[in-house]
Amino acid sequence: MYTSYGAINWLDDLDKWPKVIGRYLKPNGIFYMVEFHPFIYTLNDKAEISESYFKTRALETAVEKSYTDKSEVSNKKLKHIEWHHSLSEVLNSLITNGLKIEFLNEFPYQVYNCFPNLTKNKEGNWVSEKYGDKIPHMYSVKAKKI
Repeated sequence: MYTSYGAINWLDDLDKWPKVIGRYLKPNGIFYMVEFHPFIYTLNDKAEISESYFKTRALETAVEKSYTDKSEVSNKKLKHIEWHHSLSEVLNSLITNGLKIEFLNEFPYQVYNCFPNLTKNKEGNWVSEKYGDKIPHMYSVKAKKI
């Protein structure tokens, strides 16, 4: 089973997500995820820390443009609501729902230009213009149903 980039930020309750994983995963079945590192969400458009890593509230903003093609949105009442989850929140939700963590990897780059102020490095990955590869951008987790 697999969870990919930008999935869990739409979930307000991380306890439900691993329950579904556990329900459909066979014993010794593998779960793998790759996600944007929660540290990235602490940075504003100037690459300054402006938000707490340990958010306790949803982040709500007005939707002005589509995230898919940047076109104008006709319904100006639309809201974008996200929940950012710390690494410990993600890992503990998996562990408490019967999954054994086999590894956690953190990566100092993005695989595509998906955040403000990124620049392409010589390896072809996207890193912070300000911090380069000195900060985490993504992480991956492999877990097994026990």
